[in-house]
Amino acid sequence: MKIGIVGLGLIGGSMGIDFCQRGYTVLGVSRRQQTCEQAIAQQVVQEASTDLALMASADVVFLCTPLAVLESTALQLLPHLAAHTILTDVGSVKSPIVAAITPHWQRFVGGHPMAGTSDRGLEAAQTELFIDRPYVLTPTATTPVDVVETIAQLAGDLGSHLCYCRPEEHDRAVAWISHLPVMVSSNLIAACMQEGDPSVLALAQN
Repeated sequence: MKIGIVGLGLIGGSMGIDFCQRGYTVLGVSRRQQTCEQAIAQQVVQEASTDLALMASADVVFLCTPLAVLESTALQLLPHLAAHTILTDVGSVKSPIVAAITPHWQRFVGGHPMAGTSDRGLEAAQTELFIDRPYVLTPTATTPVDVVETIAQLAGDLGSHLCYCRPEEHDRAVAWISHLPVMVSSNLIAACMQEGDPSVLALAQN
């Protein structure tokens, strides 16, 4: 099986490392040629390019771009895919992504590996990032069974725990357990930084 990864940052890079170590052929696409060369040198992928056409031979493609460009990247990618190719993403929001991509590509299933660190970029990629972490799949009523089964198998190969729910259920849950705490903590830090007391500033920065 050939696995394609579009976006070679922390998540995409970490996936590439683990899939390579498990014997898969991994193809990577990045916006920067330097990142492509680095990914090959570090054995994150076997082949890499800045051209989405590289994904033409992939059996499964993971979209690992930032959420803001995920939909537009997917629409640029679709003309290059073979009819049998399975497409999935790793975005932390599911409803708008599933709604945007599914009408254009039936063999798509939304996904969210709930793993990561505060670091970014290919330099932050690491082995076994996904072990014992939840990996959420959000199939719809029209998602082909083999699509879900294939991504579930690959998530299992990463050592993740599979979870299934509707896109809107995922977004509601993640908003409570992830997005809301981040917003609250960010606002608290911002408030502390506006405080004139040097001791408060010192604690806020640590």
